[in-house]
Amino acid sequence: MSDKFDILDSVDDVVDVLLLEHREQHRNGLQLGVIQEYVEDGAITVDEMVRRFEARLKSKLGIKDPNPVRLPDGKIECFTLVEDGERFCCGVCGCNVFCKPNDQNLDLYQCNSCKSKYQGRDE
Repeated sequence: MSDKFDILDSVDDVVDVLLLEHREQHRNGLQLGVIQEYVEDGAITVDEMVRRFEARLKSKLGIKDPNPVRLPDGKIECFTLVEDGERFCCGVCGCNVFCKPNDQNLDLYQCNSCKSKYQGRDE
């Protein structure tokens, strides 16, 4: 990373710098003002825009998401967790249904509702 990131205080500052660099490098492409209009008009949410950007970036870099643990019929395996005899609930949204989002890390659990991740611990 460049030295200019050392002085930035927040995620918003980093995003602002990256967006300015993007605008300078891609003047002939889709301008950020157009994207802002799409968001303001309700044509796309910021979350959806970020999801699409991440997907395109991963695709260009050749990064593949891990495969979730699936049942024999292809559906993602969902279950509840028990900790000390009590059902474990997500600390973010309170949901008690989880899945294993990475078949290479079976100690990683993900909330089905808000997608928060939890790393299992050995007893």
